[in-house]
Amino acid sequence: MSPHVIREDGIDVSYTPGVFPDDLALKLLSNLLKEAAWSRPKFRIFDKEATTRRQVAWHADEGCHYAYSGQVHSSQPWTPSMQKIRTVVEGLLGLTFNGVLLNHYKDGTQSATSC
Repeated sequence: MSPHVIREDGIDVSYTPGVFPDDLALKLLSNLLKEAAWSRPKFRIFDKEATTRRQVAWHADEGCHYAYSGQVHSSQPWTPSMQKIRTVVEGLLGLTFNGVLLNHYKDGTQSATSC
């Protein structure tokens, strides 16, 4: 498995296909959609409060937090599926991760900036 590297507009992306067999990847995705602590957080834009259209889930080691739009978000524990993915990715990259922020977009009408 060798990574594909995409460099465009100052962004470097490394994508390694085939890390998980298709059937396992689909099972893990299905599990994530069920197991993650999904929410639609509120944020402030132009002095107005809005709710994200996408669903967000923050899972991390105990005590890890992240801040976005003036709000601090506490983590939920890693789920079994997240832990399996984490172990494989850490082994592949030789890195250690303390958290994962998941974004679920239901369809093509949602984006990271839509509210």
